Amino acid sequence: IYHFVYQFLEARFPAAVGARNLITQVVLDQLIVCPLYFPVFFCSSGILEGKTLHEVREQILRDSWPLCKLSWMVYPFFQGANFRFVPLKLRTVTLSVVDFWFLIVMSMTSHAKAEQIPSTN
Repeated sequence: IYHFVYQFLEARFPAAVGARNLITQVVLDQLIVCPLYFPVFFCSSGILEGKTLHEVREQILRDSWPLCKLSWMVYPFFQGANFRFVPLKLRTVTLSVVDFWFLIVMSMTSHAKAEQIPSTN
């Protein structure tokens, strides 16, 4: 899915053209992809773990916003460099390296009790 999103963003807002297009790409990526990513993660991991829909819903409501805020501290900087310096065909691979580490954080969060989750406030 990322590959198609990046193709669309690059076709519509070529990063090499200037800072405005680069910022537009990063903002759209963070406002569209990021908020959808966490519910998909929690739904798929919840289904694989045999959780009920209620449990998955509660986890999404509890954990998505803190993780989204945490990701906004990391990904805009990374994606800016990714969109500006990495060729389009390699962006998904580059993102996968950072995603690997962030998935570890997400997994730890999804298996922590609600009171153990660190606050990003």
